[in-house]
Amino acid sequence: MQVRSAPYAQYATHIGLDVTVLNPIDITTNANYTSARLYTPSGCGIQSGGFISSEQWTRVSGVFKGITGAQYLNVGNFQPSSYQYIKNAVYNQEAYQYIDDIQIYKLPKAGGPLTIQCGTPVTLGEGCAIPDATYTWSAPGVSGLPTNSQTLQLTVTPTVTTIYTLTINLPNNAGTYVSSGTVTVDCNCDRQMYAIDIENDYYCDQQVLYYVPVFDPGPYDPAYANTLGFTFVSSGDIVTNYVTISPISGRPCVVIAPLQGRPTINFGIEITYHYANGCTVSYYESGWDASYCQGQRTYTATPNPASSQLTIEAEAATKSNSLQRSSDEIVEAQLYNSFGKLVKQGRSSSGSLSLDVHDLPDGIYHLRSGSGKNTSSKTIEVRH
Repeated sequence: MQVRSAPYAQYATHIGLDVTVLNPIDITTNANYTSARLYTPSGCGIQSGGFISSEQWTRVSGVFKGITGAQYLNVGNFQPSSYQYIKNAVYNQEAYQYIDDIQIYKLPKAGGPLTIQCGTPVTLGEGCAIPDATYTWSAPGVSGLPTNSQTLQLTVTPTVTTIYTLTINLPNNAGTYVSSGTVTVDCNCDRQMYAIDIENDYYCDQQVLYYVPVFDPGPYDPAYANTLGFTFVSSGDIVTNYVTISPISGRPCVVIAPLQGRPTINFGIEITYHYANGCTVSYYESGWDASYCQGQRTYTATPNPASSQLTIEAEAATKSNSLQRSSDEIVEAQLYNSFGKLVKQGRSSSGSLSLDVHDLPDGIYHLRSGSGKNTSSKTIEVRH
């Protein structure tokens, strides 16, 4: 703030500003308020030092820390009780001071902590710039940051997690203050969709398929809330496609239904999951070739629930729609946990394959058997 004495004023050498919990009108030397009230500083304000000139404005500035419960901002005379008056030296009467241009700023800070995606710009520097203060930014291994600038805000695009330090040099030698903020850069875009769980087993029935993406878990981008976190692009002989909740498992899924009555049906689908940090992960699948479905295989998995061994057997579909064991069929199987992580796999040429599950935690798993279009997916429970 700026202060200036009236002509001939004396004694007032501690004009200042402070914060208090109590209303300063209650702080007085007598009950009739006719005498000057002595302001007892809380120790959280700023004061002038020395004589306040009547010839020119004097700038009073500094830094103070607030106190819990403070409600009042006060400007007055902080002088000791023996010199509490602002006195006119000529007429021996109380005098006055001029006070103008009071400005109060919260000390700016570097900001943070923040988390951004790779390549995303972020602006640092919280608060308002203080007039005549200068700001210097620094960070380990980073050059070219502004020094002694009167501009507070700084826009950066870090590629690695970086700690930025802000040094504030206040005017009138009021002090130097330092704060730091960490910008965490999330470049973990190497997530995967480990599997797609096709809940009604295999293609050749040419009925509705429920594609359940099984992906590395993480919060999805809120901009895709209406799509349950993932979008898809489909092509080929498809009459129905949308995102919904599977009636089979209760999980988010993409529903696919083929055109009927065609000798050959083909389609492709790419499902993309949108993470909150801006990363995406996609999975592509194609299927349904009616000419391929002659002799199509299906697979059984027993027991379910399983406690120690899970047996997968290949069965051949005959023209009469009955199933028979294929003793020379190659069986491939992968078992994924609920997060889509591969936990067991195996291959056998005898038409039957056993997976040891005794060391797996209790829970729901996804079994994928076969390869290519000759693939089925089942939900398996492991219970000890």
